Amino acid sequence: MKLKIFILALLVSSCKQPSGNTGDNQPIKIISSDKNSLAADSNTQPNKSHQTSQVAADTLSQKAFWSSVVVPIVNKDDKLILTTIQSSVTGNWAYMIGLKKESDNTTTNTADFANNYNKLFTPNFIKILSTQTYRDINISKFEGTTYYSFEVSRNDTKGKLVGSVSFNYKKVNNKYLLTDVFDAGGNFYDDKH
Repeated sequence: MKLKIFILALLVSSCKQPSGNTGDNQPIKIISSDKNSLAADSNTQPNKSHQTSQVAADTLSQKAFWSSVVVPIVNKDDKLILTTIQSSVTGNWAYMIGLKKESDNTTTNTADFANNYNKLFTPNFIKILSTQTYRDINISKFEGTTYYSFEVSRNDTKGKLVGSVSFNYKKVNNKYLLTDVFDAGGNFYDDKH
């Protein structure tokens, strides 16, 4: 129960992050052998003091997570993506992509997620994720475990939020493991907009 409350608090805090450039944040370029390599640009900064459980921005940790988890997603590196899936992935991700009829928090095994994760990483998702940087990664600690999360949001042509999806990972033995995927304000994958 504590973990569910913590994850909810993490999602809320990630939605309230201010944006703006202080002049000291330079966008980074991720260099890859893939011709579709990621050139990330963003002016968002993590909220350093929103909650006691949120960790102050640690650029090295953010960059390490970014290159280990986000870059493989953008480059569609299936082998590396699959190494980040833990034994079960919770959340309502199966509902978001149409595998389940109800929007409940379900726990799915690795095989279910591995067989369907590509439905989460759509071309539109990748395009939007490619505009973000390591500074968009939230880091927090709970009961001695470090958690990392990022959110991807989609707007309609008028700028109104259609939906967001939040990916949450934990670091175990120097490895990032996907723990859950939730919608964070509407269904990102709802193509009716």
